[in-house]
Amino acid sequence: MPLGIDSIQIELTAKELFAKGRIFDNETQQPLPGVKVEYRENGGAWQAIDLGVNQTYSIKLNRGNQYDFSFSKTGYVSKGLTINTKGTGNIELLNDIVLEQESIEGIVINFDYKKSKITKDAEKALNALVEILKKYPEAKINIGAHTDVRGTADSNQKLSDQRAKATADYFGKKGIAEGRITWKGFGEELILNQCSEGVKCTEDDHRQNRRAEIKVQSR
Repeated sequence: MPLGIDSIQIELTAKELFAKGRIFDNETQQPLPGVKVEYRENGGAWQAIDLGVNQTYSIKLNRGNQYDFSFSKTGYVSKGLTINTKGTGNIELLNDIVLEQESIEGIVINFDYKKSKITKDAEKALNALVEILKKYPEAKINIGAHTDVRGTADSNQKLSDQRAKATADYFGKKGIAEGRITWKGFGEELILNQCSEGVKCTEDDHRQNRRAEIKVQSR
């Protein structure tokens, strides 16, 4: 994989719990400097996190609490991450973050489990972006597709590639030129919540991660 590491859990010998990951630019696929990283515990005050080597964040967590993370940089779309440590063992929760340049418009569509077919609900949202792309003929569209962590890393990579291509093909069938579309599958690398490998989650939690993030960019 050219980007990051799988979202996995690693058993620790000490009785500690950590959240950590790296931050990348979606275009260059390189560590992104200058990102402001903050977190809060159980809805409390936001606190800053200093980034380490290769733009790595790391924070020790307490069990039984909810943590919200914020990643922001001028000129980029901010991202958030929520981790609930209730019932979590001695593990490292690894979540790499990709920040994208600001865009004219952006949406997220979701997929059925193990499927790459565009759903009827997703079609409505995609059609709205088609109209924006027709209104701004110089604009381009960037698609990043993802899976939940169930299944093998290899099969999830293939599935995310299929989801990204299916989304790109949808725009192509609507008359958007291939040269205006870039797409990439990220497999199970970039989950949005605490649902790392082996963590018990609801179907709704897993569904959040079965997604394609679509951005219309001005150039």
